[in-house]
Amino acid sequence: MMDDRTGQPKVPDGWTRCHAYVERKRRFCRQQKNPNSRFCGNHEEGSWVPCPIDPSHRVLERQLEKHLKVCPKLRVEKEQKDKPYFFKNTNSGGDGSVGTGSDA
Repeated sequence: MMDDRTGQPKVPDGWTRCHAYVERKRRFCRQQKNPNSRFCGNHEEGSWVPCPIDPSHRVLERQLEKHLKVCPKLRVEKEQKDKPYFFKNTNSGGDGSVGTGSDA
């Protein structure tokens, strides 16, 4: 049965999982829904923004402050800095000049 407002199937009776319909799979998401919500964490409604530490992933805007304390990229960078042999940007290039290798 289709929902007239969204054009997607209606949530089955007794469905206790996430209410997001995954069009690509032609089924509803099977993740547990968050307390006091109809959706799981992946389909939670809200404004998603890129992480300022690592833009390769996104977080909900309302959870950004908390995420900045636990971002996996932040932990990796801290572990690298703590190593005695790590020097940031060591192999990132130079001024562009290349020596000839001979003593002139």
